[in-house]
Amino acid sequence: MKKLTIFVLLLGSFLGYAQHTKKKVYKKPIKKTYRKPKAPTNPINATITTEGVPVEKVKQTEQAVSVAQETPKAEFISVEKPEFEATAEKIAKQKGWINNRNSALTRGVEAFIKGVYSGDGKIYFLLKVDNRSNIPYEVKNITFVASPKDQKMSKEEENRDEKNFMPIWSNTPKEFREKSTQKLVFVFDKFTINDGKILNIILREKNGERALNIPVNSKFILNAKYIN
Repeated sequence: MKKLTIFVLLLGSFLGYAQHTKKKVYKKPIKKTYRKPKAPTNPINATITTEGVPVEKVKQTEQAVSVAQETPKAEFISVEKPEFEATAEKIAKQKGWINNRNSALTRGVEAFIKGVYSGDGKIYFLLKVDNRSNIPYEVKNITFVASPKDQKMSKEEENRDEKNFMPIWSNTPKEFREKSTQKLVFVFDKFTINDGKILNIILREKNGERALNIPVNSKFILNAKYIN
């Protein structure tokens, strides 16, 4: 009995000592780390084709080509010349039927009235300009003025009775080159003048004073040659 008591005391002392000397162990908390998922090298929508080109880019290219193909191309519409213009071009190739020297000459430049034509409600004047000088004749303007023949009229009365006619088409160039000859055609809506008037075709030079005045008798207009 005594031995048992001693054994129990020893066992209790041993257990108490073990509990006293045992170190407390604390587990270090594990720090959780979150790895950010990498973005895919190619976006979901940018699927790569077998040729290595993103499908989205291919689609955009195809759409651009489709739009370009659908865009209508500008069409060139041929515009026909007015009939009077075609007639004027035909007249310019003619010699003219007025053979008398109905002309004006000044310092190497001479202008002739070669013919008057009518057709389709229009009247055409054919002129020829011959620049024999060594200086180009720059055209400032060409006017058509019907004025009274009566020289006894006062300037005021003459101006009151004057009438200007405006051509609807002409092939007048900017200048008549030196040593050259050219034919001009002027197209008007049909008109006539009375026997007491004369039609003056006046050419004026730009930066010069070589003015030309070609008188056209009313009979040439009334006897205009018909052309179709």
